[in-house]
Amino acid sequence: MDVGRNAPCPCGSGKKYKKCCIHKQEDVTKSPIVASNYRWTEEDVNNLDSDAIMDHLTGFGIPITEDEFKQEISNVKSVDDLLREWEKRYRLNSNDPMIDFAFLAIKVLAARLAPTHPLLEQIDDLMQEGYDDEQFNQEERAVEKWMEVWQKTLQWIEDKQLTDIRELDRITSPLIIQFYSNWVQDFEMALANAGRYDTKYKNLRKNFTNEFLEKFPDSDSSMIRNMTVAKGEALFGLGEYEESNLVFENHIQEDPNNPWTYIRWGDLYNHEMRSKKPDKERAIFLYKKAIENASDKYDRIEAEDRLYELTAD
Repeated sequence: MDVGRNAPCPCGSGKKYKKCCIHKQEDVTKSPIVASNYRWTEEDVNNLDSDAIMDHLTGFGIPITEDEFKQEISNVKSVDDLLREWEKRYRLNSNDPMIDFAFLAIKVLAARLAPTHPLLEQIDDLMQEGYDDEQFNQEERAVEKWMEVWQKTLQWIEDKQLTDIRELDRITSPLIIQFYSNWVQDFEMALANAGRYDTKYKNLRKNFTNEFLEKFPDSDSSMIRNMTVAKGEALFGLGEYEESNLVFENHIQEDPNNPWTYIRWGDLYNHEMRSKKPDKERAIFLYKKAIENASDKYDRIEAEDRLYELTAD
């Protein structure tokens, strides 16, 4: 069981763990001889230098050098891939607790020795850290981490012919906890929120949505619509009004019957929504088009409410 540094020491002394037996535990992990039932944590492995990690691997029956590791890690896409190879090659017992060490060793060594070669587990860690930051209202920190997730993901799929984000879900599950098809939408929303306070994130939102649409053009139609509208909104926020209008016009030609495309386009010109370029008549026209195309009563109500606010005065 993992014990927090500030938790009571399990030896019963009444002291905090960090003031009592933590150093004894650290001494155990640094020794090449470790109890077979020891439960390794990533922090334990990170505290070892690379030579010590190699010594532990050798003791477990995985004789490998740093150069050999660099070569092997360059040929896999995940920690799990290499661990499975080692299990077969060295006939490892998958029930041995040292399997956990081997997994963590690959993860730590990959970050140290092959930092430009992304693995799925590393991407997943960054993604989850971003969700943690977002939960604590650290939106900019979340966006910065998620931008790195996106860049590493594009690198990870560089040699794969994928055109639908759902294909990426299929080949990364279950090593990526969150489906990419959900995460990309969360990332876009986080960029939109951060862009209210810093133009840098408006640019990132424009670039992200553009890259998504180019890379995954066969994704679900609702996602394509949301990403296209988000791109139009980002362009508008950057003052690129003609380019923004062109994005909306082209999309409406392809998907003319969705009321929310008109609603969100109209919102950009609505002075009630702090438009950077208010145009009451244009907003009214677009809301009316939304009402014409609304088959769902709730969509119609959304457009009608906006239209009423503009015409009531």
